[in-house]
Amino acid sequence: MEIIKLSQLQNDFNKAIGISSNRNIIIEDEITEVKIYVDSIPVLSTWRRSSSPSHLHKGNKIFNLDIPVYSRDLFNKAFYGIQSYGDYKKEKQLNETEETHEHHLKVIKQAFDFFEYYKWLKELLNTPIKTADTENAMPVKQRLLALHYLGMDTSEHNHTKCAEILAEVLGVGSENIRKSLSHLYAGKNNSVRTKNNLEKVKLLFDSQGLTQISNQIKADIEKL
Repeated sequence: MEIIKLSQLQNDFNKAIGISSNRNIIIEDEITEVKIYVDSIPVLSTWRRSSSPSHLHKGNKIFNLDIPVYSRDLFNKAFYGIQSYGDYKKEKQLNETEETHEHHLKVIKQAFDFFEYYKWLKELLNTPIKTADTENAMPVKQRLLALHYLGMDTSEHNHTKCAEILAEVLGVGSENIRKSLSHLYAGKNNSVRTKNNLEKVKLLFDSQGLTQISNQIKADIEKL
């Protein structure tokens, strides 16, 4: 049995997914296929131990493991043992040959790498795609300050609802926006109106020649 390491599982998946616009759907499908594969434990008679039952789920999985059907029960136990306790041990039995024991250790090692692959997929699902635009974008607090100096005023409106709208406009989470809105109008040093944030926003207006706004920011910096 050949052990497919985590790095190979990841590389195979990344090659298959490429730059697909259906990225999250493919990740979700692969997570489902992982669970189906782990939970597919064939019931075989002893004389069919080396066979490959046709009724096993084939699906559209990207990973390609080589777990013999007679070892799938151990693979399942090892996977869930690692998930629950971080490890899985199987002591060598008295009537067990060295070859069989080595095989069992390989199955457990494969379960460990496969569980790490499963975790990686779930993390990948919750990780936004990084692009040049997002990597170089202004921090949210600076973007809110820029909008504030352009005339945005949410002080008389429900901040939760305004945060939801701004989240759609800016493409970021609403919770951080909601927490920041009240600080825009405080007129003093806080987590939003820091000297660094104000100076960065001032440079933005300077670059466009909007002197009046730039001077207002300069005056606000001096008040801190």
